[in-house]
Amino acid sequence: MATISLVPKLSSSDCGQALQFLFPNCKFRSTQLFHHRKCHGRRAGLPQNRGFRVSCLSKTDEVQIRRYSPFLESALLHGNGTLVADEWQAVPDIWRTSAEKYGDRVALTDPYHDPPSNMTYKQLEQEILDFSEGLRIVGVKPVEKIALFADNSCRWLVADQGIMATGAINVARGSRSSVEELIQIYNHSESVALAVDSPELFNRIAEPFCSKVVMKFVILLWGEKSSLASRGNIPVFNYKDILDLGRENRKRMLNSNDARKYYTHEAINSNDIATLVYTSGTTGNPKGVMLTHRNLLHQIRNLWDVVPAEIGDRFLSMLPPWHAYERAAEYFTFTNGIEQVYTTVKNLKDDLRHYHPNYVVSVPLVYETLYRGIQKQISTSSKARKLIALSFLSISSAYMEFKRIYEGTYLTRNQKQPSYYASLVDWIGARIVAAILWPLHVMGTKLVYSKIHSAIGISKAGISAGGSLPAHIDKFFEAIGVKLQNGYGLTESSPAVAARRPNCNVLGSVGHPLQHTEFKVVDSETGEVLPRGSSGIVNVRGPQVMKGYYKIEELEDKLREQEKQLLEYKFRVVQEKQLLEDKLREQEKQLLEDKLREQEKQLLEDKLRGQENQLQCTQLFADVVRVTPHEGKTRIRDEITNDVDPSILRASNSLNRWMSQGSTSLRGHDSLHEKRRKREFKSGETENFHRLSTSLYDNKSRKSDPPKIARITRPSKPTATQGPKSRIAYHELNTHFTNYKTQATLTHTRPIPNTPKPKILIIPSSIQSNIH
Repeated sequence: MATISLVPKLSSSDCGQALQFLFPNCKFRSTQLFHHRKCHGRRAGLPQNRGFRVSCLSKTDEVQIRRYSPFLESALLHGNGTLVADEWQAVPDIWRTSAEKYGDRVALTDPYHDPPSNMTYKQLEQEILDFSEGLRIVGVKPVEKIALFADNSCRWLVADQGIMATGAINVARGSRSSVEELIQIYNHSESVALAVDSPELFNRIAEPFCSKVVMKFVILLWGEKSSLASRGNIPVFNYKDILDLGRENRKRMLNSNDARKYYTHEAINSNDIATLVYTSGTTGNPKGVMLTHRNLLHQIRNLWDVVPAEIGDRFLSMLPPWHAYERAAEYFTFTNGIEQVYTTVKNLKDDLRHYHPNYVVSVPLVYETLYRGIQKQISTSSKARKLIALSFLSISSAYMEFKRIYEGTYLTRNQKQPSYYASLVDWIGARIVAAILWPLHVMGTKLVYSKIHSAIGISKAGISAGGSLPAHIDKFFEAIGVKLQNGYGLTESSPAVAARRPNCNVLGSVGHPLQHTEFKVVDSETGEVLPRGSSGIVNVRGPQVMKGYYKIEELEDKLREQEKQLLEYKFRVVQEKQLLEDKLREQEKQLLEDKLREQEKQLLEDKLRGQENQLQCTQLFADVVRVTPHEGKTRIRDEITNDVDPSILRASNSLNRWMSQGSTSLRGHDSLHEKRRKREFKSGETENFHRLSTSLYDNKSRKSDPPKIARITRPSKPTATQGPKSRIAYHELNTHFTNYKTQATLTHTRPIPNTPKPKILIIPSSIQSNIH
């Protein structure tokens, strides 16, 4: 059995209707409650009022899962046997640490809401715990989405952290958004309940919301429920109702162990979604950015390098809370013991002068507004004051320009590194000019800039992000001595990626990346990393990068699956193409090898055929000449086939005839001369025979006698005693030998069987090389 106390301001009908809606299995009974300041922590005593006490009798004692922020609720869980974390696991864990360190210090000041609020760090922690427990009582479950449509205030912060502490997810948006946009965000995020800033906002959206969305309940952060025009059958709780419900239940759980046994405690994980932040929708419908506790904790732990806040520093907050930049800055600043003052655009100038904040976290538009206000003030002054102010501003701007040069913080687009001597000359020149202008700059600070400082009130730095900071604004505030630190980021990166540091505030840049952050600038089409000074797409990797877009993540998964299938298909196509190319290459190689093999075979056959033809030529195409001495005569006999060159045939026949005629004609002359000539012929031809046979044949390798080879030299001219036919034959034979440019070679072949006489071949010189 569980007992739940409701706040006394709830009427009987309101409580009955709301609780019967939330707890359909419970029985409710009316009772008299007496409220005391001590019991409920009310700011003032209240008279007796009729209220409700709810007794919830469950038919089955079911154990419920209770998600909790590990370090924030360590006091409640310490004696329950539940593991308590000693470090931050979720964003709400920071409030336990801050309450222990800066308990009685003022955490926030909200002067423009009714009632005005001041809370210390201990009070802020307790309100967050009470609000989160009250949400559990009214039926908020882990991982459910609660739409938080409100402007920046202390109650917005409590509601935001209370929703996170339950393990639920808040969907933040400002009150200035259109009704259609709020309905689209509510439905797209699948929110189950609504927390609104004021009755005015609820009255504006109530009619379309009640007809187009489903809401379990509505929480009113500021104002009274009586101001609501229409709410239908939807239960409505105000801020104090939720706090009182949570406070009563927390007391009961702390004082009784029986109340804890109905819950199974489950710690929030760092990778769980903490919030859905919808983008501005400038490029289409707003997209829900899923930021995890881990994303936001990265910003909380690392923004101190950019904003070295100290205990007691005062921050002025005016940006809408759904802006990721403002949100992360608030979480960070509260971990350093600062005081945050909530203001509005209307009251910004007065609050700057009144509170003198150390830091202002804002967008470039705010600094442009301050710049225009200062310029307007100067232009409306007298001519003398205007001249003095503008002169000092020009001098201070030049002084700061030269100061950046000799300090090495002057940013230029020239990527070429200057030489050492050129840099030295620039440094010396800048140092000299800055030294000359410095007294004038100091004079301008005392006469002109001090008044601007008192009006602006920013004593340490203004942090600009969420847009591009114009160069003339940056240089103006530098000249008057107000430090501006520019940063870069986006909602998807929680949001800070890079920022200028106080000790390295280079104008014209966005500074260095935060710790554990990597980024590169790539080409939008090719994805290749671009050199320095180039424009492209920024790719960021780090712990602050979002988990994804809500619901679009499913679409992205589907698209990734399709891309994966497409890549696999492309891979298969490429693989098949490669296999086909390999197959074609193999076939071409095989064809080429077959062709080469065929050519080699053809060449071999041609060579063999040529050798056979050469052998046949050796046997057939020959002029067989037998030189034999017979009665002082030399006779040449040829046996040449029809294929022999006709000129050789004619020369051979003429030679035979000439020899016959010569021997016949010599028969009648001096026999002694004839005999001497015959003997000389015989002895010369015999010597030639023995000499040629020795050079052509190896006598040791053959059993038969070496063949007899004779050589016919160019014939001598015929004598006067020989006839004209002999002279004609001589000329024909001499012409034949001149045309072939060689002498006829007499080569002897081995005697052919059944041939009584050996044959001597006359082989033309054109085929001699093939034979040998």
